[in-house]
Formats: sequence, structure tokens, C-alpha cells
Amino acid sequence: MKLQTLGLQQPEQRSTSVLAAPQILENPNVALSSPAAWAFWNGFGESSAGELVNDVTSMHSAVVNACVSLLSNSIASMSPILYQRQGAGRVEAFSNPLHRLLSLEPNPEHTSFTLWHSFMSSILLTGNGFIEIQRTKGEVVSLWWLDPRQVTIIREQNGTLAYRTSEAMATGSSRVIKSTDMLHVPWHLRYDGITGISALTQARNSVGTNLAMDRFTGNFYSNNAVPSGILTLPEGLKTKPEDKQKMKQDWDMMNGGQNRRSTAILDQGVTYKPMSISQADAEFLASKNMSRQEICGLFGLHPAQIGDTSRVAGETFAGQQLSFLVDCLRPWLNRIEQELHRKLLPKYSGLTIEHDISDRLRVDFASQMQGYAVGRQWGFYTANQVRAKLGENPGGPECDEYWRPVNVVPASEPTTPQDTGVTK
Repeated sequence: MKLQTLGLQQPEQRSTSVLAAPQILENPNVALSSPAAWAFWNGFGESSAGELVNDVTSMHSAVVNACVSLLSNSIASMSPILYQRQGAGRVEAFSNPLHRLLSLEPNPEHTSFTLWHSFMSSILLTGNGFIEIQRTKGEVVSLWWLDPRQVTIIREQNGTLAYRTSEAMATGSSRVIKSTDMLHVPWHLRYDGITGISALTQARNSVGTNLAMDRFTGNFYSNNAVPSGILTLPEGLKTKPEDKQKMKQDWDMMNGGQNRRSTAILDQGVTYKPMSISQADAEFLASKNMSRQEICGLFGLHPAQIGDTSRVAGETFAGQQLSFLVDCLRPWLNRIEQELHRKLLPKYSGLTIEHDISDRLRVDFASQMQGYAVGRQWGFYTANQVRAKLGENPGGPECDEYWRPVNVVPASEPTTPQDTGVTK
């Protein structure tokens, strides 16, 4: 069967080294649309700061690591729930086996949290997330996360999409998965509208700059925060190159390593002059803060959500949490829910899959109680509905009754003395 490769490549095809560049240019079988060619022309993932940026090295950045962890943990903690429509409402479909697969145990080896955490992390780091759907006699029996680095998106001869993977296969072997048996959620789409690309790849200069700053900080403190300098010889004293090299080696041996900050003795009129400027002069901390903000912006996060103590004037914690849900989490939840509906649910079945976002809507206890009190008094919450939202057991039958405010009536109903409390 003839297959056309669309995007992702296996690790041995993706990790093209600089040494392979001549072969790429000289090999007529390497198309310009191939990832290897793009890797060559784009510097093989190297940023302007000289740091290699990919799905592995990006996690060396504390900012990227924190952003990926926050989003992955948040999505994983809101496992999708299967509901059955019932009249104008809905109830959880506990009796449907798919309910357990989605929210508790997707396969014999993983919990739901592990599956969705791995799935979300792979989307953020590589631009694509894959989950294989295993069926028995047409029924879904398990869900398995696949390493996106071992998945290639292909198009079969009849034009349908498919996925070739080497996951759980012998070396050199692969298998093809039909598109109906694969959950695929991309991040930023490439021009083909199918394969995804990570924002870390698109904005690798920002990530690379952050990595370079981390490397500089480590080197700065590994040198005990002592600036580098030069040794100056007296005017007129001439030395051979080998003498200068010997002098440098002696200096490093006596004043480097464990001897840092020890007393230095200079003879023959030699003087030491520090050359590096301080971090404060270079506004190093301000640059680090700007880099943090740029990377958080790639993920749609506020720096305060990953530990930054800076705040926007007038911003409240509740407003920040609502913004996180609406502007950041909701688009991701929509992507996942729509793919789950497409691949897992039969049409017109009355079933729906949604994430439980109730925890994200909770603010401080006083505000939460005030909101429930308003709902109870104005008649759109029963006591048992409030208790369910608080995680409490239901009360008696009287807790299922709605209250009707006595000071308001429907606009279409005429006012009577009983309604207004006025007696003739």
C-alpha cells in the first residue's frame, strides 16, 4: 500500500545532526518539505543564543517546566466525565464502561490522571498528543498514550488519514492505526492543517535565551560569584607565550577550585584587574523577569501562576483564576472534548463528554457561601444541590424543595393583595 508521509517522524529521522547536513543537500531523495531539510535550514533547533531548543532541552528551563507542569496537572485533575442526557438535564453514565475508561482506569497500566497528564505534556512539548483507541467487537476497551516521537501521520492511497507508529514494536517494525482509532489533538497547526507544532519550537529564540541565562547564572555561581579578570605585567617586562601560559596555569591552580577567595600573592609587579561587570549593572534580574513573561505568554499563563510575586494593579485572586479557566484551560478542554466526541461516541446516542470545572469556579469560602445563599434564596438551587456542590451527603426530602421569593412574581401574573402583603 502506498503511503504519503505528512508530518511527524520517528526519532532517528527527527534527530538529524549537523554532520548529516551535506548528505541532506546532496541527497536528491530528501524533499524540501521533509523535517530533515527544515531542520537543516532552521539551524537544527539552535536558538540565536546558541542553545539547542527541543522537547527535551526546553524542560531544563525552570519557567517552561513550571508552565508544562501547571497545564498538565490542571487538565489531568479534570478528567473527562461521560454523561447521559436525561430530559432537559443529564446524569453521569456510571453503567457505561466508557465512563470508567475516561475518568478512572483507561488501561490496565495507567490511571486516568497519568494518561491525561502524559497526553497534555506531549502536546505542549512536541505540538501533538496521541492516544490509541483499542476496541473489541466495536466496543472501546482501553485507551493508550503513544509517544509522539514514534508516530508518523500518513495518508493512505484512498485519501484517508492514518497513523504509523513504532510504539511497542520490535526494532525496525511499525504498525498502522486507522484515524478512527486514534485520538489526536495538535497545538499550533502546520500549513497542512493536520500536524501540530509546539510554540516552543516556533519561539525557540525566547526559550533559548532563557536557557542561556540559566547557564550563565550557574556558571556565575559555580565561580563563587567572583568576576573574571586579567593579570597585568609591569611595563617593559617581556615574556614568551609559554611563560604566559604557565603563569595562567599557576594562577588557576592557586586561586581556582577549592582555593577560591583565598589570599593571592603577586610578585614581580604583576597586578590583577577584574573585567566583568556585575549582574546588577547588566540588569540581569530584569532580563530574567522579561524572559519569564515571554515564555508564560506562549502558554497563555500569568507569571504569578508559576510563582512570580508581581501583580497587576486591581487584580484579585478570583479574577486571576477565572481568567486562567476561560482564556487558558477552556480552549484546551474544547479541543479534547471535541476529539473525544468524534472518535468515541456514536452519533445521536444522547451521550456527552465534559470536564468537571466546578473546582476551578470555587473562590474563597465566604464568597462561595454567599453565592450559594443567593441561589437558594432566589429559587434556582435546592439545599441538596448546594450540598452536592460542597461534597456533602444529601439531606431529607425537604432539602429537595425550591424556595419561591414572596416579594416577586412572574411578570405575566397580576398583582394581588396576598402577593404584596397589603390588606384591604
